[in-house]
Amino acid sequence: MNPARFYHRYDAYMRIRLRDIVVPDEEAEDPLWGADWHDVGAYESVSRGILRILTMALGDRVTTIRILTTGNGETRHLGGTSSDESSPKTVGEDVEMRDSDNVPYYPIRKNQSNDDGEGFPGHLGTSSERTTKHLVSPLGESSIVIGLKFNPETMQRLVDRGPPADEADATNLFLKLWGKQKAQLRRFKDGAIVHAVLWNQIDESEKDGGYTAFEGDDRIFGGILERIVRHVLKVHFLGEQQKSDGTQFKLRNIMSLIDGVSPSEPLDSSQKIYSNSTTAHGMAMKAFESLSNFLRQHSTDSRMIDDGRAHNSLGLPLAIDAVEPLSPGLRNSELFPPVPHPLLGGPGATGKRVSGVIVSDPILMQIRFGGSSKWPTDLKAMAAAKTAMLIQLAEGIEGMKRGASSEGFEGPIRVMPGNLDVGYKGYLFRIVVRADAEIKMLRSLRNPSPEALGICTRLTKNHIIAAQHHSMINVVHTRHPSASAVVRLATRWIAGHMLSGHIPIEIIELMVAKIYTQADQSSEENSQGSSSSADVPASVALGFLEFLKLLSTHDWLKYVFINPGTCQAEYPPPLLIFSYACISLFFCAIVECREPLIVDPQGTITFEEYTSIMSRFESMRGPQYQHGPPMYVVSSNDRPHNKGDDESEAEKSIRAVGAGGMPVVVNKADNSKAHDWSPTYTMETPERMVLLRASMLAQRSHHHMRKCLMNENGGAWEPIFQESAASFKAYSALLRVDQQLLLAEGCSSTGGDMALSAKSNNSNIESPYTQTMVHRQAGPKALSMKMYKNLANSAKDSILYDWKPVESLVSLLRSRYGSLAVFFYNHLQPDVIAMLWRPTTFSTYGFSAMNSELKRPVMDPWESDSLVTTNASDILREIQQLSRDIVVDVKLLDQTQGILMAPPPKKKHTPKKDNNNKKKRKTEHVTTASDNTDSSSDSDAE
Repeated sequence: MNPARFYHRYDAYMRIRLRDIVVPDEEAEDPLWGADWHDVGAYESVSRGILRILTMALGDRVTTIRILTTGNGETRHLGGTSSDESSPKTVGEDVEMRDSDNVPYYPIRKNQSNDDGEGFPGHLGTSSERTTKHLVSPLGESSIVIGLKFNPETMQRLVDRGPPADEADATNLFLKLWGKQKAQLRRFKDGAIVHAVLWNQIDESEKDGGYTAFEGDDRIFGGILERIVRHVLKVHFLGEQQKSDGTQFKLRNIMSLIDGVSPSEPLDSSQKIYSNSTTAHGMAMKAFESLSNFLRQHSTDSRMIDDGRAHNSLGLPLAIDAVEPLSPGLRNSELFPPVPHPLLGGPGATGKRVSGVIVSDPILMQIRFGGSSKWPTDLKAMAAAKTAMLIQLAEGIEGMKRGASSEGFEGPIRVMPGNLDVGYKGYLFRIVVRADAEIKMLRSLRNPSPEALGICTRLTKNHIIAAQHHSMINVVHTRHPSASAVVRLATRWIAGHMLSGHIPIEIIELMVAKIYTQADQSSEENSQGSSSSADVPASVALGFLEFLKLLSTHDWLKYVFINPGTCQAEYPPPLLIFSYACISLFFCAIVECREPLIVDPQGTITFEEYTSIMSRFESMRGPQYQHGPPMYVVSSNDRPHNKGDDESEAEKSIRAVGAGGMPVVVNKADNSKAHDWSPTYTMETPERMVLLRASMLAQRSHHHMRKCLMNENGGAWEPIFQESAASFKAYSALLRVDQQLLLAEGCSSTGGDMALSAKSNNSNIESPYTQTMVHRQAGPKALSMKMYKNLANSAKDSILYDWKPVESLVSLLRSRYGSLAVFFYNHLQPDVIAMLWRPTTFSTYGFSAMNSELKRPVMDPWESDSLVTTNASDILREIQQLSRDIVVDVKLLDQTQGILMAPPPKKKHTPKKDNNNKKKRKTEHVTTASDNTDSSSDSDAE
């Protein structure tokens, strides 16, 4: 059984200081709590009163209300004690904690005292006192902890309707619960006039003590429930004149990383898009739907042309049968969703400076044409036909723009061999063609070549499985609104630890879908019996904690380090585990991994299919469970029919290679469909050491978040989204990126500011999310331009699409030197690119003229067939040359190879005489950063 202790199972937690509680007057008429003060004791009376008031106020908005009194605390935790922050923490060590089961109750009415003359914990010393000034809990804490489990179906209800007017006693109780100022008479549509309470906005009286509301509070963090709890506590326990600065949901400010602060005054759509992620995703979805309708409508309307044949308005020979979304921004998974750009038709003021680049990812979509027998049967001809379709589509759109029927198209239209980039209603869309005839042709090959198999696998992944994945994740996010917020927060966490590119967003989405759907299915199975401990998370905080827990505790491929001196298994610190140098200090052994992660949101995988998945998993792992991809995630989209009936026959004649380069031979004579269940998104990434690094970081982050919940004084959650200074010492080299190319300072892995800040021109507060959205839209200063009506067309034609110079550099480095080193960076704020040598990079080899590139003679005494090794100095010099326009400094941390490097070239500073020329030179300098990288790649490829 999985542990389901207090801090594991609730969506929100709140602490109330006992000394702030105001006890009702004994002579008060029918108090809602406190009448049992002398019967059950002070603390018990307070806890029962809070439980009763919250139960009456929240009603069916919650499924469970629990107060941490006795028998609910944590019994163990990993990674050291919570009392000594400076003590070293050992991975895997269980530390005992004081559980409240062992704390006895104390006498209630007897005036007993200890040696100091003070009352026992939970006792006030005398039975006549009715004060909480010195009251403490049975655990010795000065606060009381409340856990709430939300009801997702009713947690967003805005109105609490009172009883009918003719029920006087019930109406008086309703007014006493909410207070006469909050409960007011209102007329409803059915004609009834009753007292009611509205929660559609935040009262001015609630904005005290640093309380900050976020745009998405009501949907993903129980914002309405928090306002209800704060109100009733202030009315019945804290007093009307006392500030409720401590009565907030724990970890609530973590919302600042994925959403903006709710403004004091309503904002228009052009401003709200920067602070409300739901609005930003919704506007992108509306633009996609409009473009989809345009493409379908204008590809089916027929008209006669000069040759007597009927063509559509776009000039396409076939009608567009379907338009399918593929982008994470169209399923609410994009951390920073795209914003309409003024040069692409978005709102913008004339005469003001706007960005000349598009920083956000293009909105990916695919089109499918109607069936036809005229598709070519040759592979190269098929690819050329798809490109011709895109060219014709671009020409058709350009023709409509010239004919004064642009339909919202702005900016240049660019056609590449595999896609079409077009600006529409402020957004950049990337259109690809899905040709089912091409995939069917590749699947029909009897003896396919490895190249044909690779193309078929790529097309199946990028078109068929990607579309099904989008639909599946969109269903999960629609049913569970907080799931998309967890995906975005997990993306922020992955990037903060410089793991961008190693764990794709599709893997994050599948893991989050597993958390929500597994809990959902478990709840359905237990609906007739007792409630399940693994209920569906309804808040982003609980969902994110479950994500960290899954990443750190699932049975992935794990490592055990064996000390050669003692022959005992040891667990070095995470920094040493991450460094490949630790392999020279310990023998490394692989712990068997016997459990794949199966994601099935709709519950469509049968028992026979589950058996097939396990059979395929064991086949790829091998007899010793040491082969195959380290992270094995399979979803219902990986069914054999999605990959073709004939594909399995072709796959049986080749090797299945995992991310670690460990092949496992598939039995050619085995005709079982079990071999078709293979992971799509985790076959190549992440690598073993990267996965181990991520798992260890998740364990430490989960432990730190739990401490923030459990500690009476809370704690800062921000460090879990950043790298510590000590962790950078584990890398071999650090490449520092030019600051002119960085746009999201708050997302930095080296210490970004995550605090809420007030704007200088008004009283509104901006979250780190809003600040980053604004900075990304503004773009780099060197590439900004002014908009003028007479120069509008030239400015729109000069805009740069998909401007990502640092990501292009990292992609180039990984493609060239990925077999020698591993590269890490934060794609949100890539201020540092970290490099780590692989353990086999400096192995010695026999000399060969064919493989002499980037090699040097061995300096140590030669051995047979061990004359050369990798020349690290040459590699770093090449990297320095390739990144000369992006990287400004290279810092070596691993000097074991005697690396010699030339100092980086100093940039010449020109006198500040002509500001216009200076801006022009800056523009040319930054623009050539990605161009030089691409040109270097092309020249070396030739």
